[in-house]
Amino acid sequence: MEFYSISQNRNIRNSIQLEALPCNNEKSKGPVFIRGIVQNTGDYAFFPPIIEHTKLVISDEVKEIWESMQTGWKYEPCAVGNIEHNNVHVYWIAEAKYVAALSDQTEYQKDGTFKKIVLKEDEVRYQKVFAIRNRKKTYYVVEKAVAEKMLEQHIHGFILQKLETDGGGEHG
Repeated sequence: MEFYSISQNRNIRNSIQLEALPCNNEKSKGPVFIRGIVQNTGDYAFFPPIIEHTKLVISDEVKEIWESMQTGWKYEPCAVGNIEHNNVHVYWIAEAKYVAALSDQTEYQKDGTFKKIVLKEDEVRYQKVFAIRNRKKTYYVVEKAVAEKMLEQHIHGFILQKLETDGGGEHG
């Protein structure tokens, strides 16, 4: 089993950044509109499949794959739009499924951030998409089949970093 941390690629030119997300107490009866801004309004605006803000926001295409492969996540619809480019896309505010998956072999920096993430194989064996966190950050994790499905669907604009597992449990 192979797992990867998945994150927004922030190096893509003129990538949409979110102005602000609604607060938890601002529940609405329908999708909320979130204004996306770009550095250069004269250029093409790239709408990334994964946007890491105060909450995780994912494209409709990513949600479709994740939802088909993993239960336990919650999704709230939203629309992300850029007024200057007259462009709006369907997105979802994703509430992660957290798994206590950190192995004792995980290494930490002095400030408590991860130096090297090692997952407990017994805890992640049946997981396809989940989240782990430390004091400062949430990390989103996908199993290899999920990453492959995203790439097969021509979803690009994210970074994958291979994670280690502790090799616990039986292999079949």
